[in-house]
This record gives sequence, structure tokens and C-alpha cells, in this order.
Amino acid sequence: MKQDHDERDRVSILLVEDEYLVAAGIMTLVDKMGFSVCALAASGEEALEQVRHHRPDLILMDVVLRGKLKGTETARRIRRHHQAPIIFMSAHPSDQILDQLDIESVMVLPKPFTSAHLQNALQEALGQLPPPAPAAGGGEN
Repeated sequence: MKQDHDERDRVSILLVEDEYLVAAGIMTLVDKMGFSVCALAASGEEALEQVRHHRPDLILMDVVLRGKLKGTETARRIRRHHQAPIIFMSAHPSDQILDQLDIESVMVLPKPFTSAHLQNALQEALGQLPPPAPAAGGGEN
């Protein structure tokens, strides 16, 4: 029972990524960070359906997706009904992506990224940035 309770308390993330191996790797990282992937979508159309069904706390989305909808158009449609922060994953410069959007609570995580970059982006998007680490060698003289 405790595991069910812990699962409900975790931040839920909708992962929108059309490359299965990439998605599997991200899902593993997200889980290790203490977050929960509530659903995986490979297309914009599927993402819209999953948002309606799961109401995620955050959406982690590739810009290039299968289907007719790109990530940017999918984000616009999601915003009509759901206000979760959206983090785009893209190999394209973030300025190009953000220029295509006129919605708030959007970030761009450049690909390729490390687990540390992903964790920082998730925490920033959720307003959970930890306090800065103490400076190295912070002992008194």
C-alpha cells in the first residue's frame, strides 16, 4: 500500500517522444529523479488525448513528432485547456522554438542533454530549484 501512496505523491510527467529508445532512456532518468511518467505519447494527437486523461503536472515534449501536429502546435492546443509547464527537447536553437510560441511556462532543453541538465530543467519548471551547493573547500581557516 505504501508504494501506491508514494506513487500518487510523485510529480506526474507526460513524456511526448516518438523515438522509443530515447523515450525509454528518459523514462529511466525521470524515475531515478523521483518523478513519475504518467504516460508516453509518440504524436501530438496522442499527447492531447493523454493530457485530457492524466492531467500531468509537467509535459516533456520533443519538437518533432509523428503525425500531423508538431510539438509547438501541440503545446498551443494543450494550453487551451491545461496549464502545466512544458519543456521542449530539441536539437534546434531555443530562440527558434520560443519565437514560434506565444504561450507561457515553456522552456527548451537542448539535445543532447545530460541527466543533470534534465533534472535542473524539471526542477526549474516546477519551481523546485534546490538552494545552491556550498562552495568547495568551504571550511574555516
